[in-house]
Amino acid sequence: MSNRLARETSPYLLQHANNPVDWYPWGDDAIETAKVRNLPILLSVGYSACHWCHVMERECFEDETIARQMNTGFVNIKVDREERPDIDDIYMTSVQAMTGQGGWPLTVFLTPEGIPFFGGTYFPPVGRGGHPGFPQILAAVSDAYKNRKEQLEDSGKHVIRHIEQLSEKEETLTKLDMSDLDAVYETLKNQFDWKFGGFGEQIKFPQALALDFLLRYHYSNSNSQALEMVEFSLKKMYAGGIYDHVGGGFHRYSTDKEWLVPHFEKMLYDNALLSLLYVHTFQATGNQFYREVALDIYRYVEREMTSNDGLFYSSQDADSEGEEGIYYTWTFNEIIDLLGEPRGIDAVSRINVSAKGNFGGRNIIHLGALQDQEIFSRLTDPLWVDDRETIRKHRENRISPFKDRKNIVSWNSLMVQSLAEGYLATGEDSLKQLAIQNIKTILDIKKTNKGLPRSYINNTTSGNAFLDDYSYLLNACLCLYEITFDEDWIVEAEALADDIIQLFWDSRRSMFYDVSQGSSDLVIRPSNNYDNVIPSGMSQAIAALLRIDRITGQGKYENIIISTFSRISESKISAAMSLGAFWSTAHSFLTQPVELAVVAFSERDAAEFQTMVGKIFLPNRLFAGAIVVDSPRPKTKIWDSPLLRDRFPSDLQTTAFLCEGYTCQLPVRSPTELKRQILASLT
Repeated sequence: MSNRLARETSPYLLQHANNPVDWYPWGDDAIETAKVRNLPILLSVGYSACHWCHVMERECFEDETIARQMNTGFVNIKVDREERPDIDDIYMTSVQAMTGQGGWPLTVFLTPEGIPFFGGTYFPPVGRGGHPGFPQILAAVSDAYKNRKEQLEDSGKHVIRHIEQLSEKEETLTKLDMSDLDAVYETLKNQFDWKFGGFGEQIKFPQALALDFLLRYHYSNSNSQALEMVEFSLKKMYAGGIYDHVGGGFHRYSTDKEWLVPHFEKMLYDNALLSLLYVHTFQATGNQFYREVALDIYRYVEREMTSNDGLFYSSQDADSEGEEGIYYTWTFNEIIDLLGEPRGIDAVSRINVSAKGNFGGRNIIHLGALQDQEIFSRLTDPLWVDDRETIRKHRENRISPFKDRKNIVSWNSLMVQSLAEGYLATGEDSLKQLAIQNIKTILDIKKTNKGLPRSYINNTTSGNAFLDDYSYLLNACLCLYEITFDEDWIVEAEALADDIIQLFWDSRRSMFYDVSQGSSDLVIRPSNNYDNVIPSGMSQAIAALLRIDRITGQGKYENIIISTFSRISESKISAAMSLGAFWSTAHSFLTQPVELAVVAFSERDAAEFQTMVGKIFLPNRLFAGAIVVDSPRPKTKIWDSPLLRDRFPSDLQTTAFLCEGYTCQLPVRSPTELKRQILASLT
């Protein structure tokens, strides 16, 4: 018999709909039940691609005896962290404050008022290594709540107050300047793994945001080792098993420092950020290898992670057939039998597949310690391209990992930002069309829904959007303006910017909140300024507001931008790994933008200039343009931009301008001439 989760739309919650646990979704019904029954709340937070979430479900939530204990002593709430990042943030921070660590599945015990008093992550069904099993935890918590309720409430309130102080603490630098970026660079340099690339030891995440900051730092400090750190990392990551060499795309993280054995789940946001990083590195170096890896990721996303209406799915599980990684690994004989001899023998040597295996008798395909040119040759070799396609099609016959098909606005918008830059850098028109279709669909959903939702699946929206949804979408609209010169995208962006200020900005405290005003189902209103694996809503909001101000020349959001930067403390320099997007935005704020304006009289002319500009790494690019379809001088709002004002060519010939401080060099008529001007200005 199914529980209340059967009425939900989240694929993760639906996975738990047949548990014997009497699960509630988060909401007033669960809270009120806890109050009426005077029971503590057991809050379990996870997501569909989480391996250990599935393990705890099998071991505990599907066990009749444990479920009976849960149902008797607790009101049990299950939350999809991807749908409710606000709940996840509040209670993850609480558990970290109480225990010093966190992760998923997140297991937290709350009072009926939502105050956390005990928590952890994965709990086994029986005690292990001196640690109690989940039934013992349940019994102890239930006893403590019955006999020491006031004490638990007091300790929980202390935790909540601690969290509030973290977000509201006034931290200021005297003045943000380039020396702060130098300090961030030194922090990252000291943490860098010079043997295998990236950062960390046994568990290594790609850290795309930190690496992207290093690219920007190299742009302003070419004598640093920043570019070397980025290139070394990207080559090592691609060569390792963390990259899916059969189907494309990156797995979430590596369980070893060599990037060989991944945690096999694939996340949309990782592939958005990493594809963008490879594009940026191609722009910075001209090395075709990075271009090809980015295109390979895009092909994976379009083939396996895109719905019929152009929206992107959230994730793919690590597990299939009850086993992690079985879908992605191979035996020696499988490859030989599939490709035949001698072709199969050649292939296994190329992709390091052996009879012994490197993963429980099976093989994670990887490229080993290849040199730069060898990696590129393997990637583009026609023989391997054919073999790879044969292997990929054969793999499609396997039972595939579960795919979470919900479309999260922020993650979709992040992918669009990458696709737009990918189009500019490669000229691949399919990337442009995919990006445009995605955001048009999101805006149609927003209109039908009478407001921006957090997510969408099966023609149903879920929840109100958060700051990250609005700010990522705002940046995506600005990116679409750059690749189309369609003024409607600027209009949409300005409307979203005003929504952000109205819904999420607190002028009294001079800070952004992650949830809109009036959100009443939370114990506190969260404000998380740390980026971690994806940009914070604040980082993306400030980046977008800065872009709008520079395009319009109005300085409408200047005070908000300055106020936000004034809250940065020295501790945020030492936490550089968790603030990659913020420090990239700070770089944009502190450096003079490269200002580019194009007045085109055909889409073809515009595309030629756009894709030329996109081949050059200009991290602080300010790119405005218009396509004139009628000969008379246009009178639309975009022409009020100081980049386009008084730039209309009287001879009606496509013209481009390179400017600084809105003062331009002599106009040029060809992409080649503009490229020459840009490169000369960078020396």
